Amino acid sequence: NGKYGFYVKCGKINASLLGDQTIETLNLEEATKLIDDRKIKMGQKATKKKGVKNKEKVKATKNN
Repeated sequence: NGKYGFYVKCGKINASLLGDQTIETLNLEEATKLIDDRKIKMGQKATKKKGVKNKEKVKATKNN
């Protein structure tokens, strides 16, 4: 709880929660989106989402 309300922090980036959000209802995806939006607003690149590698996809399909 900061001077201007609740916020999420990732490294040096702070992103304020929106008016209808609370700590109890915030999930990881929403927090990540808030951080990414804040990074873009500050002129930084958003965090890339990590995907499954091709080898892992092939192994998963062979086992099924």
